[in-house]
Amino acid sequence: MDPQQGTRILNRLLCLCRDSEAGFQVAAENISNRGLKMLLKAYAQERVEFARELAAAIRQLDGEPSCSGSLLAALHRGWIDLKAAMIIGPLNTERIVLDEVLRGERVAQQAYRRALEVPLSQELHDLLTRQHQRIEKVIHQVACLRGTGEERLVVRLFDTPQAAALAKETLLQAGFDASRIDTRNLDNLLRPYQPQTRRSTIFETMLAAVLLGLTLGALLGTGVGLAALAWIDGGVASLAAFILRLAPYVAGGALVGMGILAMIGLLIGLSIAEEDQYLYNEGVHHGRIFLQVLVHPERAPEAAQIMQGVNAADRSAAISVHPT
Repeated sequence: MDPQQGTRILNRLLCLCRDSEAGFQVAAENISNRGLKMLLKAYAQERVEFARELAAAIRQLDGEPSCSGSLLAALHRGWIDLKAAMIIGPLNTERIVLDEVLRGERVAQQAYRRALEVPLSQELHDLLTRQHQRIEKVIHQVACLRGTGEERLVVRLFDTPQAAALAKETLLQAGFDASRIDTRNLDNLLRPYQPQTRRSTIFETMLAAVLLGLTLGALLGTGVGLAALAWIDGGVASLAAFILRLAPYVAGGALVGMGILAMIGLLIGLSIAEEDQYLYNEGVHHGRIFLQVLVHPERAPEAAQIMQGVNAADRSAAISVHPT
């Protein structure tokens, strides 16, 4: 294998792993379910480790790991933040952000398949095969969490074994299959997330909001300008004069739209960043039992409501016993 070709291939996969890490970050930030949030951040941590392995392999080929962030990717992540903020219902929000995760992971999956078609050293082939197999497994798991087929995986993190047991018993009483319910100790399941790709949630959300505001404001300004020109003098004689007189309306609308949406984007970005940090820290410090149930997508809201209700009651009881 040509070392330069190998370096190019590995750097491509390195960038995709960092994109995947950022994708899992943005998905986790927009989800209030602590269990799913921690699961997605565990996937992000796995991509951090993949990137380190690829960077080490590049250096073994006397290459230099190279991957720069993309403004378009930052804009896309900010748009996900805006879209998630406009969705009503936690399960609907989960569906939207998990769709984006699946889209990114399938791009990585195809890139690994193409890389494995190139003649590689046995060591590199083994490394890429292992990472590719893990990506395929995560795609299957995220698809289950999304509910793309006949089943949907609903997860919840509980602070005490007693609460998890009560939730399981309530699910059984509601007719859910015992063989599809699983509880696991969090300490043996997830690894803490140590970001390698620093994501500026507030900046990315504001960037997307400004672009959206510019577009909507310009369209609104155009409409107002057309109406105003027609009302004032019934139009203008030439196209050049028409454009010249319409331009201030378009520019004014764009500026107003940018200003309003920038403020909205700032508030959304601040809210996402603060809530995400709080819920993740809560999960790390207090979460102990990870409960998951595999259900038909139509019953997913029912299962989620049962688990959330038991969890909320348990946390309220704990706060009343140990008030801050």
